[in-house]
Amino acid sequence: MPEPRKRRPAAMVAIRSLMLTSSDSIGSESPYSARPPSLVQLPLKIIALIVSYIDTPADLARVCSTCRVLNYMAVPLLYETLVLSTGEESPHNQKLPTGGRGSAFATGLNSLVRGSLGPMVHSLTLRGVWKEDTIQRHSNDFVMDRLTILNIAVRAALDKTTRLQQFSWELDIRMLDTVYLGLANLKISELHLRFPSTRGTQPVTVVPVMPHLVALSVTNIDPTLNQDDISTLLCSKKLQDLRMQWSPRMVDSKKPCVRLHDYFKKSTGSSRLRIKKLAFQNLHTEATDDLYQAIDQERIEEVTILNSSSCTFSMIFHNPSANSRHPSPIAQPGFKVMRHDKISRAHCDFLGSMMGLEQIYFVNHDARYYIERPSASPPAIFRRGSVDHDMDTIRVLPNGTSHPSPTFADDPKTQSYLKDNYFTTILSNHGQWLTHLLLSATWHLSTSMIARLVHTCPNLVQLGYATETSSFDTMTLLIPFLRNLVAIRLLVPIYPPNSNSGPPKPVKANTHGLLVPLRSRPLCEVVELDESVHIEKIGLTLGDNEAWGHLKLIGLGWKSYELGEIYAEPLIGSRPPSLPGTPTAQPRVTRRTSTPAGKPLQSTLGKRTRELRSTSNSSLNENSNGVPSVHIQNMDKEMEDAPQETERFVWRRRVRPVGWDVLKHWSIWAMDGSEM
Repeated sequence: MPEPRKRRPAAMVAIRSLMLTSSDSIGSESPYSARPPSLVQLPLKIIALIVSYIDTPADLARVCSTCRVLNYMAVPLLYETLVLSTGEESPHNQKLPTGGRGSAFATGLNSLVRGSLGPMVHSLTLRGVWKEDTIQRHSNDFVMDRLTILNIAVRAALDKTTRLQQFSWELDIRMLDTVYLGLANLKISELHLRFPSTRGTQPVTVVPVMPHLVALSVTNIDPTLNQDDISTLLCSKKLQDLRMQWSPRMVDSKKPCVRLHDYFKKSTGSSRLRIKKLAFQNLHTEATDDLYQAIDQERIEEVTILNSSSCTFSMIFHNPSANSRHPSPIAQPGFKVMRHDKISRAHCDFLGSMMGLEQIYFVNHDARYYIERPSASPPAIFRRGSVDHDMDTIRVLPNGTSHPSPTFADDPKTQSYLKDNYFTTILSNHGQWLTHLLLSATWHLSTSMIARLVHTCPNLVQLGYATETSSFDTMTLLIPFLRNLVAIRLLVPIYPPNSNSGPPKPVKANTHGLLVPLRSRPLCEVVELDESVHIEKIGLTLGDNEAWGHLKLIGLGWKSYELGEIYAEPLIGSRPPSLPGTPTAQPRVTRRTSTPAGKPLQSTLGKRTRELRSTSNSSLNENSNGVPSVHIQNMDKEMEDAPQETERFVWRRRVRPVGWDVLKHWSIWAMDGSEM
């Protein structure tokens, strides 16, 4: 469920420290003055609360220039999160790059060092391209080390930011020990480091322990570039969130050049990592027991493995040196969330060795890109693409050499066998605990598989899947029986190469010139339709409050819609509004006090069916567009004599399209991406 916007306690503390203490309200006007009441006449606490809900920096800057009181309130919020970028070209002169005395990067550092804004900053990010001067440029003069000067300036700025909690170094140059020591003296809780992609001449720096560090993210790790040593930093006592991303060059090299012992050599014995969230990306290494010896498995709650060896999960929870298979699944009391992007036999075996997971996510693609760019053409994987079914990314031979493991055969029987193993393992070992489930788009669920899913996973709250049948028919079968389901995402099926079943053929008009109804169309065609058609169809299909009222969000491919309240729309004339390209629906006659009439669900689950709420003289029919309609047959004379007891209307659901600003709060969208 989307969480409500939280107040910023750090910003509120900074605001209170700058509040005027002379009175509880501002305004010297007489109560008999002719001026209208002003915002500044409110109590300062009310003004501070109103200003705290302004997020856009441009709006905060305008508020700061309004009056003295609002300036006091908005300035701490404006400088609470500070991002300084360098390396961009100047908008005034495209030939001269920024980075000089008048650049925004240098001006921002100078404001922190010389001004009084340092205590207001709680999050500082330095990003961009920093170019070193070449020796040829100073061949006849003194060669200035800009890297050292930059680190000195950053250290001076850190000494002024006494309340800094988050620091992010995203520059493409090295951070020296002077900045590391400055961060160790502060109460830094979140740290993000990006190592440079080039080899530097500076010696290796041992990053010190930060006693207040809770979350650590290190990206672009390349052991061949002589980068800084973070083994001591990993021993921070309060560390709970660790994310490590190796350079993509590790994937291209196809060699296990990453030695986990170099990073976790000090995290053994009594210094084991007590982290709750762990994420690895582009990790290709030999199967060792370094992770098993360095991590306390009982405290892990969430694990994310992206583009890495399929045996990484087993290296975390199982001792590779023992080389023993567990006869029965092991229940880790804290391990609840798993996120993975590669389908392999090793990963399926790991799922079978565990039980009790509550959230499982199979990453398909970066959903945010196509959600934020609705005009972009659909990706190739939606139509027909390849799927990586490797058993293991790298296999190490006894003599120490390595080679890529044999890829999964393109035989459809092999792929279907692996899909069935995954599906059976998920339902049998984790079904009764699952609340969030995002399946692979290469798994096209049949009607019987969906019935098993509904029967085995009754506690699902968010669900994403692809189906080989009609999408709307699938929702009709699934949603009414999952009473806790609030978000559903229908994935466009992916068809691997050399598969027997390919993408469905385009729908053609029938002999009467009418298109096939939406209920019978595949999702790859439905998602291409205009949003007005989606809104009309979803509003009519999900108009029953008893069956669909708990559903809040629905996704069709890369389009998503938020569902609102259910309302009754009176019919104008003898026909209700119809969908474009589909026959019109007949009018629906419903009692004023009744809920929407619906067709009993023909379920294979053995559960109850929904009872009709229309009159006993009404018979349900279904047009070619799939919209239920009621034909009046043999109306009693009493109904004709008392027309005031009935009303002609149709039940609808308010539907509106939503973007990433809403979807980022829902796990089945937020977790479907290449970012850790």
